[in-house]
Amino acid sequence: MKLRRAVFAGLAGIFFTANAEATTFFIDELQITRNGNTDWFVDPFDDGNPPPSSESVFPDDTEASYITNPNPLPGPEANSRVELDTADGTPQTSSVTGREILLQRARVRTNTSDDNERGLKDTHTFQVRGLFDLVEPTLPLEIYGIRLTDFGATDANDNASLWVQRTATGEWRVRFLEADFGLGVFDELDSFLLPDVAQLGEYEQIALMLTKGDVNSSSVTASFELIDTDASLANVEVDLGGSAQLFDGERWTRAGFLAVQVVPESVPVPATLLLIGLGLVGIGYRRRKQTMAD
Repeated sequence: MKLRRAVFAGLAGIFFTANAEATTFFIDELQITRNGNTDWFVDPFDDGNPPPSSESVFPDDTEASYITNPNPLPGPEANSRVELDTADGTPQTSSVTGREILLQRARVRTNTSDDNERGLKDTHTFQVRGLFDLVEPTLPLEIYGIRLTDFGATDANDNASLWVQRTATGEWRVRFLEADFGLGVFDELDSFLLPDVAQLGEYEQIALMLTKGDVNSSSVTASFELIDTDASLANVEVDLGGSAQLFDGERWTRAGFLAVQVVPESVPVPATLLLIGLGLVGIGYRRRKQTMAD
């Protein structure tokens, strides 16, 4: 009996692991401040149309939009939020890790010419702020966050990301990273263990910020803020260490947000699990009969 109970307990664990569900994240607002103008780009996600649709209008009266993958984002956009279910992402292979991922990504379609009056250029100061519901990722390596990127350039070598992630070891962290996708390089600049914050459960939202604060520098720094929407607790602000470098080979960058699920490796399909389970049950049954005969 003990062996049979152990077999069924083991099977339950296997099936639970194989069927672990992806997490649904929510972005509440994306804001880009340029040269001190907090209204340069603001998308509150409240018109019911997920990206590539945007409700923001640039100062030159150009309507803003996104470059998305998938196109459009599955959404829905409701309750002033875009739903980001990582199970609905586009399947592809990570150019850095070689792992299979499910990706949802939206980049604001900004100017990439040498026109200093448009886009996010090396001569500007700017901050990207993504406001998300504070949700703990379920799956290992699952993430949501913001990014500055030169995707669209030939080398895609300047990428600064700030995201919330469940790490491979099960920790819940905010991570600041720099990537060169052309060379396949991915470096962590700093990270913060979220459970270290007292009364974390009282905070409902997290704002992630990437900031270029000096017109004479290509450096981008990262910070985040834990927000209690009821204002019963003071917000918690954290500056992360390190800085990412942009504008190596081009003068522009683009801002956006993303959600990613890293597909678990070597997960048996249900049919295989069933065969394994039947085999284990058979072994248990034979051993029980043998014990009774003895």
